[in-house]
Amino acid sequence: MRAGEPTDHYRLLGLDPGATAAQIADRLRAEHRSWQRLTSHPDLDRRQLAEQRIRDLALARTTLTDPARRAAYDEHLVERAAEQRRARERATAERQFAERAAAHREAAHREAAHREAAQRRAAERRAAVREAAEHEVAERRAVERAVVYRTPPPPTEPPTVGDSGGRLTSAQAAPDRPLVEGRLDEGGRHAARP
Repeated sequence: MRAGEPTDHYRLLGLDPGATAAQIADRLRAEHRSWQRLTSHPDLDRRQLAEQRIRDLALARTTLTDPARRAAYDEHLVERAAEQRRARERATAERQFAERAAAHREAAHREAAHREAAQRRAAERRAAVREAAEHEVAERRAVERAVVYRTPPPPTEPPTVGDSGGRLTSAQAAPDRPLVEGRLDEGGRHAARP
């Protein structure tokens, strides 16, 4: 116990609450003698502590030597112990509630993450199916156009630079027009054969 703190008289004397009046009186005398010697100590801190302990012992003497005051003090100790027990139980319940709430939040967060991942995978699957369908439709239209115009179907991949010096050939520039042999004049029309 530090100086100035509310004291438990039994704890101050090193006795249990069931001690007899004779045991309390003997212990009070012994404690008073030991602390009385320190009141003239040159160290100020020790001297102040000894003076505080002597005041605590005087309060313990007045409380524990009178049977009515001792009964009231014992009842107060029981109430204080019960209040401390209730406070501990309340703190334990609050801690358990906070732990359960945190576990619930974490489970909800995990569930939301799983749901979001499932939705993302479903969207990716739908996009892949839509892209495959669009690609199939584009290929079918290219084949139909080739049959109508009697042209070979266009390549499914974009033309690469380097085959014709960076320019598109006439079949690549206008795939829906029939191929005509010959050269193009400056206006882009077919020039007559020489």
